[in-house]
Amino acid sequence: MAIPVITEATLLDLSRRQFHFQSGWRMPIVVGRGALHQHAGWEMVYHAAGQGSSSTPTGERMTFHKGSVLIYPPEFQHVQTTDVAGEDVCVVFEIEGRVPRALQHGLAVHGIADKHLLSEIAALARPREQMTRVQRIIWECRIAAVFLSVLDLARQKPMAAVSADRARLYADAAYRIIQEDYRTLAALTDVAPRVGVSADYLRHAFKKSYGIGLKDFLVQTRIKRAEDLLLYSVLPVKTIAALCGFAADGYFCTVFRRTNKCPPAVFRSRNQALLRNRRWLTG
Repeated sequence: MAIPVITEATLLDLSRRQFHFQSGWRMPIVVGRGALHQHAGWEMVYHAAGQGSSSTPTGERMTFHKGSVLIYPPEFQHVQTTDVAGEDVCVVFEIEGRVPRALQHGLAVHGIADKHLLSEIAALARPREQMTRVQRIIWECRIAAVFLSVLDLARQKPMAAVSADRARLYADAAYRIIQEDYRTLAALTDVAPRVGVSADYLRHAFKKSYGIGLKDFLVQTRIKRAEDLLLYSVLPVKTIAALCGFAADGYFCTVFRRTNKCPPAVFRSRNQALLRNRRWLTG
């Protein structure tokens, strides 16, 4: 997924618009894959704890870890997959006017160090049961301030990185490269030069930051994408293997079976049946 470019013009445009609060909540997240869903308004999710990714039926993916804030535009379908259990803090709101082009595919901002900003998101996720008109206006001004502050951090990312933990920055860069280029990466040794460090340094930094080796993470990323395609497409297994970066479908089936305790075809039929039953039960 391409990294969105947030400009000052985008921020100024959004600052002139009206914000309308819709809902907020705070909830624990468990390891596993959630349901495909969307919201009528904008969704801002602060990941107070946990690690994983959010993906769309078309294959776009954003990662998150503790301290990340993900922003989804209205009607943006996505599925959250949690690798490490944690807690999500969500605020849903409307912004009058069109969705800016830079935010049409969502936005992930990592490594936010401003504790006041994060605590403000948490506070906004727990609105009062009843608010006067003035209190609601104040609440919506706070939402606008937080939303614009997160976007401004994304805009200033290159500057903010100077004072951040460099090892984590390099690990995060490798994380994004693998998430975006897992289909075409021929060798993990290609990642380190793109990050700007030695392969040995990156290997240790990544393991320390994410608790998983680079090779295992690449395989995990490919398998998760394959799971999405098995569930939400009718593509044959051989095609899915190629699309996910596996040179041979036999090797793909071996790795998939090792991860999911069943072959791809069984995974597809079993989980598609569960999805159909869930839709039937929820009407």
